[in-house]
Amino acid sequence: MPYPSIHSFVSRKYHVAGKAKTFAKLWLRYIDFKQARIGDDDYTALMMENVHGFNIVRSFHKYYAIPQGEGAFIVTKAEKRQYSRTYCAYSLERAVAKVNRGAMGRTRMIATLPLVSSLLTLVGEDRVRAGLAFLRRKRDI
Repeated sequence: MPYPSIHSFVSRKYHVAGKAKTFAKLWLRYIDFKQARIGDDDYTALMMENVHGFNIVRSFHKYYAIPQGEGAFIVTKAEKRQYSRTYCAYSLERAVAKVNRGAMGRTRMIATLPLVSSLLTLVGEDRVRAGLAFLRRKRDI
């Protein structure tokens, strides 16, 4: 190959253009759905299950993370944020990251409670983490 840098540049741009084309098709289908021309049956799919208690669903061009215990996924309910907690992203990786960040936020909030912070300093943070991981594993089984 005489010009590898040009080839890699064009290859990257071609890949990005393919993703943009797919996104545009889904966006146009979403507009048709919003104008009640089509249904959402073919454009809604469960992507991941039980990510810190959330299901991640792809609907048209977006990914929604909704709590598992709140029933079936409804697009309009997710768009209006009528679930108890909803995360929305344009990629699966970002949706998972938002769920993980939300789970870590709850952990930090619990760690700042006076009883928990005194337990952390008395026993040691590593031992408390190990005990919580053991309890979490027991609950998942």
